[in-house]
Amino acid sequence: GGGGGDCTIFPRRKGSQSQLERKDQAPVKITLEVLQTCYDMPLHAAATKLGICLTAMKRVCRKLGISKWPYRDMKIQGLEDDSTEHAAHSESKKRRTSATSESMGAHE
Repeated sequence: GGGGGDCTIFPRRKGSQSQLERKDQAPVKITLEVLQTCYDMPLHAAATKLGICLTAMKRVCRKLGISKWPYRDMKIQGLEDDSTEHAAHSESKKRRTSATSESMGAHE
């Protein structure tokens, strides 16, 4: 595995395409930076966005040193962040509610 750099993909002609249609299809140059902009989407969606097939996408990832597409890990990380944030928020809400009821009791 290399790591860093870039990778150029030459999209293959699909069976339904004629030679003429094929000629105007330029090679796709993919860098690590380009891939990083797609980390928030599933691998197949990122491949479609970049205009290459899933197999080519996996090959690019391996060439650039990405052994596992980080989308799922990032999604799990995001969920953990949300749940801890939610727990902290509800905890502070509980404290406010109990403080309010105590102060009301003192005024009576």
